[in-house]
Amino acid sequence: MAELTKSNVMAFKKEVTEGTLVDITTGGSFVPLRDGFSFSGVVETIDSDELIAGDIGASKSFVTKEAPTASFPKYLKHSGVEGTAPEYSVLLESAMGEQVINATEYSVTAGSVAGTSSVRASLEMISDEEDNFVVGQGLLIKDGSNNYSIRNVQNVDSVGGQLDLNYNIAAAPASGVSLGKAIAFKGGTNHPTFSAHHYQAASGSAFHQAMAGCRVSSMSMSFPALGFAESTFEIGGINFFLNPVRVEAGVNDDIDFTDDVGTVVATLEAKVYQTPISLAEEVASKMTAASVASGADTISCSFSSTTGKFTIASTGAVLSLLWLTGANTATSAKTLLGFDNIDETGALTYDSDSAQTYSPVVTPSFDDNDNLVVKGNELLIGSFDKTVCVKATEANFSIDTPKTDVPDLCTDSGTDSSIILERTATFTANLILQEHEVQNFNDMINNITTQLVFNVGPKSAGNWVAGKCMNMWFANASITATPIQDQDGYQIVALEAKAFVGSSSSDVYINFL
Repeated sequence: MAELTKSNVMAFKKEVTEGTLVDITTGGSFVPLRDGFSFSGVVETIDSDELIAGDIGASKSFVTKEAPTASFPKYLKHSGVEGTAPEYSVLLESAMGEQVINATEYSVTAGSVAGTSSVRASLEMISDEEDNFVVGQGLLIKDGSNNYSIRNVQNVDSVGGQLDLNYNIAAAPASGVSLGKAIAFKGGTNHPTFSAHHYQAASGSAFHQAMAGCRVSSMSMSFPALGFAESTFEIGGINFFLNPVRVEAGVNDDIDFTDDVGTVVATLEAKVYQTPISLAEEVASKMTAASVASGADTISCSFSSTTGKFTIASTGAVLSLLWLTGANTATSAKTLLGFDNIDETGALTYDSDSAQTYSPVVTPSFDDNDNLVVKGNELLIGSFDKTVCVKATEANFSIDTPKTDVPDLCTDSGTDSSIILERTATFTANLILQEHEVQNFNDMINNITTQLVFNVGPKSAGNWVAGKCMNMWFANASITATPIQDQDGYQIVALEAKAFVGSSSSDVYINFL
């Protein structure tokens, strides 16, 4: 029977050790899938150049390493809860490098400055509370006179007790105005790895695929006017699993059995087995070793790709599987292998009572938030006093973080780890051509450093809505292209800008507010 694609679910979990598969234990690790996703256990191979029997046909190909990949399209949106990271935050952290969660909301005191053409806006803080903020952190200035302006921290002034802003605001907020709770992602060098899990269905799943040692190699975000805010994550891993099975030490790693000589115990190696077949090989190896140590039999174990069950057999005259009465029933592998909690006696071959299952062990849950429609947003380009929204038909961000795998002849996979080589952040936008506008072109040909910010989210009564907004800021950018082009009969400027690291700031920041 064919299995439906639209029932698929996917989940991501940050790893403690790169390449060590982390199980999904909370429903909130799941992310809704969209058409166009892929999840593939790709391998690299080498070919032998031996000439076999004088034939011109190819010689055997050999797998050298696993190089699994995934492509994950996603609607961009907040979790819906201020101060709570979105369900796909591990992907953003992997691409950006670092995540900072601000669970406490702070307020300004008297003395804030809205800013002028020559004076940058700043927020006056209480009792050194400015030191709880970091450069690039997003602020949702909850002042109705500013329509809950979204700005970024340009500088933390510990001496002056204030936060300098990247762009001016309409009016200085009064004492007591709150600044929101940002989930901030910024450029860094950590770029954590994560495990990815793909299930054919949330229940009754026909398969479970997984990847370990995953990194985001590129992330693209698109914001077409009147469309949905969207993103696509390209992912590469170092290990792939198909219907993996986890053996845990002291939990499910023991098999008590009786052979021709007597009763012994086989203890399985604690790890995640890539397939049930590799687990069957381990069962056979450890049971035979335990039996041979007592001078007895050869034990075999196989997994059926037809029935989903294990078969354990012996070459001797006696084989009893002591699932119920063995000395190690509390740590028995019976459930892992699909056997009921009864002793199996009187035969030399035993089949599992139950087939393997592949559904998530937890019920998937998802962020309760609507998609972001790109309208009523804010695009600012230029110096801190340029606070008029730049008209555009669409905007796009991309972050490329290519990786390289580190080979290791000691590991089974042939790969030790992976490293991020670089991070490149690019912004493009189709700006509606304005008469007399030459500033961007001037900045480009004169290599003038600029900045840009894009704020997206819904509004209520003209105010940005907390828990539903996003902010992207290039603190330092070079404009690299400004050609004038036709788009559906009207002129646009196809602007391109590339972010770079400054002396006191990273290249790119993304905030959920």
